[in-house]
Amino acid sequence: MKALTIHQPYAELIASGEKRVENRTWATRHRGHLAIHAGSSRVSLNILDVPFDVEDVPFGAVVAVVNVAECVRFADLGRGLFPGEDCSRYAFGPWCWVLENVQRLPEPVTVSGKQGLWNLPPDVVAAIKRQLR
Repeated sequence: MKALTIHQPYAELIASGEKRVENRTWATRHRGHLAIHAGSSRVSLNILDVPFDVEDVPFGAVVAVVNVAECVRFADLGRGLFPGEDCSRYAFGPWCWVLENVQRLPEPVTVSGKQGLWNLPPDVVAAIKRQLR
């Protein structure tokens, strides 16, 4: 299973279903399951007004699994992908990965993150799959 490491509080916003677009400087051809890994860095913690205590969110762990449905340029985001919804609060591009079917893990699975898309170790994949049944 592929994973993407994301700073908190963004990983928590994705896990809660609040953030449905992940912003990247690069496009991806990956579609389907993607593990959302909350990085261990705390550099982005206080840049947003979020509806939860940022000190209570997990770090250094997979927190959710999503499906990557699309990858579009920011300018193309509003063209029918989210009918009747304003997804611009957390979307700014230049590339927007459109996320669907968010499944929050009841228990975050600890693992070290990496840059870019990366493959989870088999034991971590097994721990995630046990929680998604």
